[in-house]
Amino acid sequence: MSGNRSTSSSGSGSRSSGNNRGSHVSCPICSERYGATDKIYGGSCGHVFHWQCLQRWWEESDSCPICRSSGEEYFQLYLNFEELELEQSLAQTQSHSPGQSSSPSDLTSEYQNLLYESDLYRDEIEYLNARIRSLTIRLCDYTDSD
Repeated sequence: MSGNRSTSSSGSGSRSSGNNRGSHVSCPICSERYGATDKIYGGSCGHVFHWQCLQRWWEESDSCPICRSSGEEYFQLYLNFEELELEQSLAQTQSHSPGQSSSPSDLTSEYQNLLYESDLYRDEIEYLNARIRSLTIRLCDYTDSD
């Protein structure tokens, strides 16, 4: 199960404690924003997680938490969260008023990205609902046998 997985030098402290001002991107497992001091790992499938969250996930499953592909290689990412760049980016995004439009190709690209992301979330919700139903049935069977 761990043949293609990278190893970490420390088992704890992979997530920052309260220093989440570094990004507006969050771990899909714990939903916490990545911080400048977090250990962040990405898979060859392109999905990114806190190291500690990924290790916890691997205790239950051998697949990527998002796309469910198996046999992915994971590697540590070193991200630079520059608050100034982030603030400038946010200011630029907020400066676009509703009457001011981006180019049609930019809007089309953003639209296609959002459709893709919504499909991923829809698939994830369906998977989680199926797991909930399965566990509910197992729990009912367990309580009925007592």
